[in-house]
Amino acid sequence: MIDNHCSSRIAAVQGVSRGTSARMFGGPSPSSPTVDPEDRDSGSGSSAMETRTTADWKHEVEEFRQRLRHSEAENKRKDAIIESLQAKILKEGELLVRTENLQQTINEVFRRRDDPVLGAPENKVRDIVDAIQQWLFLEGGNLRDVESLITQYCIFCRSIGIPVDRVFIAGMMLHPNVSAYVWKWEIGEEFNEHEVPSSAFVKPNYNPEEPFALLMEGRAFDYRMNAKSDNIPKGCAWFRESKYQDYFALPIYHQGEFKGAMAWSTRSNEGWSKEHIQIFEHSLAALSTVLRLHTNEIVLATLVGRLEEEVNLQTQELAATNASLEEANQRIILQSQAQLKNFAIMSHEIRTPLNCIVGISDLLLNSSLDASMKESIEMITSSSDLLLAVVDDVLDYSKLATGNVKAVMRSTNLRTIVNTVASSVQTKASLSGIQLRTNMSKELPDMIQTDGRRLQQILYNLLGNAIKFGKRGEFVDFHIDMVHDAETTTNAVQFSVKDYGKGLSTQDQKCIFEPFQQAASNEGLHGGTGLGLTITCELVRVLGGTISVESEYGNWCEFRVRLPLYADSEFASVVNDSNNNEEKTLTNPSALPDNFEHLNVLIAEDNLINQKVLRRSLENIGIKNIDIVDNGEKAVKVSATMDYDIIFMDLQMPVMDGFEATRIISGRRRNGHDAKFPVIAILTAHAIEDFQQKAEEAGGDGFISKPFKVDTIKNLFRRFQLQTTESCQL
Repeated sequence: MIDNHCSSRIAAVQGVSRGTSARMFGGPSPSSPTVDPEDRDSGSGSSAMETRTTADWKHEVEEFRQRLRHSEAENKRKDAIIESLQAKILKEGELLVRTENLQQTINEVFRRRDDPVLGAPENKVRDIVDAIQQWLFLEGGNLRDVESLITQYCIFCRSIGIPVDRVFIAGMMLHPNVSAYVWKWEIGEEFNEHEVPSSAFVKPNYNPEEPFALLMEGRAFDYRMNAKSDNIPKGCAWFRESKYQDYFALPIYHQGEFKGAMAWSTRSNEGWSKEHIQIFEHSLAALSTVLRLHTNEIVLATLVGRLEEEVNLQTQELAATNASLEEANQRIILQSQAQLKNFAIMSHEIRTPLNCIVGISDLLLNSSLDASMKESIEMITSSSDLLLAVVDDVLDYSKLATGNVKAVMRSTNLRTIVNTVASSVQTKASLSGIQLRTNMSKELPDMIQTDGRRLQQILYNLLGNAIKFGKRGEFVDFHIDMVHDAETTTNAVQFSVKDYGKGLSTQDQKCIFEPFQQAASNEGLHGGTGLGLTITCELVRVLGGTISVESEYGNWCEFRVRLPLYADSEFASVVNDSNNNEEKTLTNPSALPDNFEHLNVLIAEDNLINQKVLRRSLENIGIKNIDIVDNGEKAVKVSATMDYDIIFMDLQMPVMDGFEATRIISGRRRNGHDAKFPVIAILTAHAIEDFQQKAEEAGGDGFISKPFKVDTIKNLFRRFQLQTTESCQL
């Protein structure tokens, strides 16, 4: 029976209360003799009263006093239960307003137990389950956390006569990414709550004979053990150590899936009764439902916490990665700069001896030679030109690959560039038996915004390729048109170069712009590094344009370069007004007469071989007045006492380099100390733009890169004559 002594106490309290109330309102005492009204009128009642002795009255009074004391004790006991519950609720931090509801629920349970009809065993179980469910849904869901819920649940059970001394809940795995939880309430002990990794519920991480394992694997629908059980699992050693008498556990399911288990333990000698087990079985669903409401918050908080941890971790990893990338990027930049410097040094060292080979070979070709000797010199010249092209390509590719090439956009005369490139390439085309056909649209403006030097390099590369792979006796078509770009809805200038040679296969067209790639059909026939079109493609990209190729294998091949068209007529007029030497004329320097005999020339060069090559080249074009010094300091001193028309200034020399010497000499010229202004031509084996820019900043007028030929010097002098005639600096 469920707490029969509690029911008896409540019945006694109710009986005394009814008797006391009757007397307070003048009613007869339940144990007092009842006097019939008629007997009282007839006087028979008096004789009845007189038959009772004084001892009888004293005994009755004493009996009444005992019942009264017993009633007061019962009331105190009942009040003590409620006061204890109130104290525990206060201790758990719950609102006092819920105490009244809980008291009403307890009183209702007691009342229904004492009812002769409602107090049947089956009705008592139902009433208690209803009371528990009502409390769970009305009060349990409003508690602040799982600890409050389980604690108040246990207190509630004990208050209605269920001797719960320990409750253990494990599992409630509501999310696969969140570890399970374990909660334990034990009377007189601190509430225990801790997280358990999900791996703890995976074989072989648990003992298969533990109650939780049996329930989880479905080998049992419930689990019970008592103090008399022989085989108590090792994990339940606490059961005997803490002198528990009975243990009952049930699985928790949600939507057909196992979510955990709950166990009730008691130290009561009577253990769990049949009614207790029924109460646990019927109230578990409601308890697990309310428990899920709280665990959902735990899951959400855990997921948010883990998300924040992951975000913080990823942020830290990203910051570390960015720092590593920045560090790696700095290393790459330093390595690239070192690589470019090494290439530049290599280029310089190769160009210096190559200057002798090219210069002397060029001089020999212009001398009287028999056919066999001339052929030999031409082979030397051809090989030196190829070697120079390889050096230039490797250096250019290195600069592009390391991002050291930047476009300098300025107002540029498009027609001048086209005419200059076409005129230069026509000579080479004629030697190959190919005729260059140039056609430039009249719709194009004269002045556009672009990097003129890069554009020339692009056109030279494409036309040089077309002549190299074209067919002797055929044409190379060079067209410049204005086209409309549908994607950007702007105009563009398109350069197309078409040769009628062997063409490219479909497979070759896909990889022709890759570094060190040559068409399979042409590989090994014409030499080269396979970098020419790669460099061209990168230069086009630097200028903000696109390049494409189209070919019919065996018949023709056409490359198209499309650059944004930014016409700049206003800026062009300003450039023309400021006597810009690059764009002001279309006059061909080669049309001027070659009369250089009157020129006085100073050579500042420390390399003896280069001195001889340059002297012989100058003598070859008729110059006789030539002085040579081997460092910059001597050049400064000699130029201060002699009037020179042009000074060839090497950059790398002992004592004083060419930069410093150029600054001093050009400074004199700017200050008007020299009656005659010499043209300073920078002569160097360096082919990097930085040197050219530094030379211009130092005051240099021209820049000649080694190796050079006689025609290079002639063109420089022709420019000098042209500019002195028009009172312009070089």
